[in-house]
Amino acid sequence: MFVSTMRSNGIPARCLFGRMATSRDPKVGPESWKWEQIHVKAEFYAEDIGWIPVDPTFANTDKAKPVRKYLGNDSGDHFVLHVDPDVVVPFPSGPNPMRGLQRYVLFAAGRGNLDARDGNADWQVKVLPKTSD
Repeated sequence: MFVSTMRSNGIPARCLFGRMATSRDPKVGPESWKWEQIHVKAEFYAEDIGWIPVDPTFANTDKAKPVRKYLGNDSGDHFVLHVDPDVVVPFPSGPNPMRGLQRYVLFAAGRGNLDARDGNADWQVKVLPKTSD
């Protein structure tokens, strides 16, 4: 909705589909977004500045923090898989538009059977010490 609102007012904006760069919470199950850490952030473009990050979802759900924490600040904890929802996957039966490739990675072009089954994508993140160049 944020991106649509910005675009309808002539401001370039885009969705950033991906996952949070944090490990899966072992206490939650598949019904929680923390299971696969899927998340969408956004950006809008300001002339002479560039793309400005926005996290409308967390700004709306985390009322304890001011909105400005989620506007123009990016903690670098989001792994972007693709930009905007206009992804087309080449299935054997023909091109198939996808809303977002957050939960599943599909390789569907080629020959043979397509065994489309869910797998367990154990999402673990390690923070390594910075090395000098």
